[in-house]
Amino acid sequence: MKDLAITISLYNRWLELGGLLELLRLNWKGGRDLHIIVISTASEDEFPNWIDRKMIDHIEFGSRFPMPNFKNDPFFREHFIGRNLSKIPYLGDYLLARQRKKLKKITRSRTVDSFIRGGIRGIESGRAYTLHLHAATWPFREDKVYEITDMMKNNNYIFACRGFGKKLVSEKLPSGDIDDNFFIIDNNFASKTNFWNFDPGLDAETISNEGRLARRVYEKCPEDKIYFFDNFSNPNDYIFPEGTTPRRVQPFNYFKPMGLLRSHDLRKQAELCQRFKLKGPIIENIIEDNI
Repeated sequence: MKDLAITISLYNRWLELGGLLELLRLNWKGGRDLHIIVISTASEDEFPNWIDRKMIDHIEFGSRFPMPNFKNDPFFREHFIGRNLSKIPYLGDYLLARQRKKLKKITRSRTVDSFIRGGIRGIESGRAYTLHLHAATWPFREDKVYEITDMMKNNNYIFACRGFGKKLVSEKLPSGDIDDNFFIIDNNFASKTNFWNFDPGLDAETISNEGRLARRVYEKCPEDKIYFFDNFSNPNDYIFPEGTTPRRVQPFNYFKPMGLLRSHDLRKQAELCQRFKLKGPIIENIIEDNI
């Protein structure tokens, strides 16, 4: 179990991060042996003191892609400076719409840059594999994660993921679809091929993070070396909101065979923490506040 590094990407979802760290460190049987990397695009002074940094082997803050300041927008300065902004309806929505392309490029670039930084640190950890997670993606079944790494070892796979792959191609997904919430990469392969040496901002305005991850994977990996552990083809394997699909990650989806949750609704984490009888002070607070 000492062959796995886990890199966690986030902005400032500290409660999800704290709970996820306790899930991995205190509730996985091999939690002490993990090498855990955290990449946050927030500033270090935002990091809360109630998260035990001893649970983290390496942590980085900030981003080379700063978020825009609306007050520097020429239209904003011309039309709104000096006015009572609270009396202007939908101002925030209007400015977000105006800045949509700029924001989309920056937020997507920040996210993919976190993958890159975490992937490089994963290689440096000396572990055989790196699992990438977002802070809101919680793997409740340790055994299922190691089933994937065992499958990779036994069949010489170098990348494991879920998604539609090349079966789903669109303007946002020109190379295919690979879910960026959970994927595992062989660190020896990543090092030898310079897998993480690419521009995180390339085509960020028009191609989604899933699409750019898929492009990079298909550029570097022979297709017979990619292991898709799920392709969203069986809705019965998932719990997801009515009116959506398993592929939608917001507000939540839960992949039952793996115990893999992606959720921005802490009630879902709380329910599963209670079901799996997890321990930890942050987890206990999440349960108490959301059940």
